[in-house]
Formats: sequence, structure tokens, C-alpha cells
Amino acid sequence: MAWMLRCSVIIIVLLDSALAFSASDSSSPWSSASWKLTLNVGREPGSEGKWGASGGRLVLPINIMIKSDISPERDATGGSAYLLCPEGESSFINSNGLQTVEFGTGGWKLELPPGGGKGLATKLRMWLDVKTEATRNDVTLKAGERIYLEAICWREEDLERGNRAIQPFIAAYEQAQQRLEAQVAHDTGDRRLDGNDPLATLAAYKDMVELVAYRDEKLRLLQKAELVYPRNPNEIPEGPWPGAIEWLAIAPTRMSVKRRKSFLDEYHEVGTWEATPILKEDEYEEVKQETRFENGKESLY
Repeated sequence: MAWMLRCSVIIIVLLDSALAFSASDSSSPWSSASWKLTLNVGREPGSEGKWGASGGRLVLPINIMIKSDISPERDATGGSAYLLCPEGESSFINSNGLQTVEFGTGGWKLELPPGGGKGLATKLRMWLDVKTEATRNDVTLKAGERIYLEAICWREEDLERGNRAIQPFIAAYEQAQQRLEAQVAHDTGDRRLDGNDPLATLAAYKDMVELVAYRDEKLRLLQKAELVYPRNPNEIPEGPWPGAIEWLAIAPTRMSVKRRKSFLDEYHEVGTWEATPILKEDEYEEVKQETRFENGKESLY
């Protein structure tokens, strides 16, 4: 009986130690993750007004700690979000020399695709508050403004599935573009376009209009597919993310701020951004063979 009691005590102690190690283990899927964000602030195509009209850019790199703690603030939709913590200040150079910018804590949330579709992108939404004004030429981020960052992302398995799913759209567009180019090629193209026969030339132009419309439709479908599938999976940075067992591949899409215009709040695109993981030594994966996607298939090199 005493032997069984001692064994029970040993088992309980071992279980308690294992649970304690699991809770503090840095490899937990809920562990914080460090990423570097590079904010490239400036006028985007289609923007109106004088802001950024000179074409100048304001580039702000900042290291961010992505946490699994609940943010004390709600997101733009009024829902809950997780915590985003800047690590240090950002710096840039303007006509007055080296300047620093301080950002306040922000938030992030992931929105899964409807029905959890395989290979479809998850939406990442984040925000950061600007605490000190940043100005370079006619590009300005005001103190108190909130920057909204959006991206589409995939788990590793969905990245592969998404790449296979988008290949038919890429192939259809490229084929349509090649047919159009072949029609107008100087040496081998449609000779009716030379204009020697008015009726034949008119028919050739009709065919051209149809080819252009067909190409544009394939481009539209490809651009729609790019909203949920990865176009160039090998070029999308991947890294650990709280709550994700697999690494996330993150492809930024928009950076905007909310500004008041005519008594209404409007979201204005103010540039682009990039995200790069800051990996610890034990987070690097040992890969014996790298995988490249070609025509929807995997090839080793």
C-alpha cells in the first residue's frame, strides 16, 4: 500500500511539472510573436486632394509584438480584438534631420472565410494609434490618428491548396493575353489589320474587340480569385502567429486612416505596408528540401 501511495505521489508531481512546462513553453500556439511592420505612407493612385501630391513617401519601420491578450479597446466593428504592442519607436529622416515617431498599443483579429473553405484566405485586420506627428514633405500622419492595416493570410496547408486553386485562372488569363498579342503581332499577326481591304479590316477589328473583351473578362476573374487565393506563394512572408498551430503567410492589402470629410468619417488609403516575422533561433525550421510551386504542382530543388 505504501509503495502504491509513493507511486501515486510521483505521478501527480510529474503531471504537475508537465502542465507547468506546457503553460510556460514558448512554443505554445498562443505564445506572442514578433513581426516587423514597414509602413510606406504616401499618395496612392486614385487619391484626391493635396495630401501627398508631390509623390513623396514616408517610410516607418516598427517592431510589433503580437499577443493573445484581449485588447481593452474594441475594433472598428465594435467587436473584441487581441493586443498589438509596439516595441520601441520608429524613425525617419526629413528636412529637419532624424525624427522619431511613437505608436500606441493597437489590436488585431482574424476573420475566417465563410464555412472555413479549404485554401481560401483568412482576413487579418489590425490597427495602431499614432502618438506623435510624422511629416515628410506634404505627407503627414497626425498625432491621434489611427492606422488600419488589412491583409489576407493562409495557413501553410491552405497556402498550398490556394496556389493549386488559382492556377486555372492564371492559365486562362495568360492564354487570352497570348491570343491577343498573336493577333496584333507585326510579323505573324492578322494581315487583315493592314487595311488593304476595308471590309476585311472591319471584320478584323470586330475580332479584336472580342479578343480584348475576352482577355479583360479573364483578368477580372483572376483579380477576383486573388482576393482569396495566393498569386505568388513563395514570395509571401510566413511566421508564427498566436492561436495558429501552423505558421501564417501574410499578404498585406490596404493601409488606411479614418478622417472626417463633410461631417462624415471616411476611410482613406494612405499607402502600403509590409510584414516580416522576427524569428528566434529556435523558431527557424530545418528544411532539407525546399518546395517550389510550378503550374499548380510541387517540385523540389
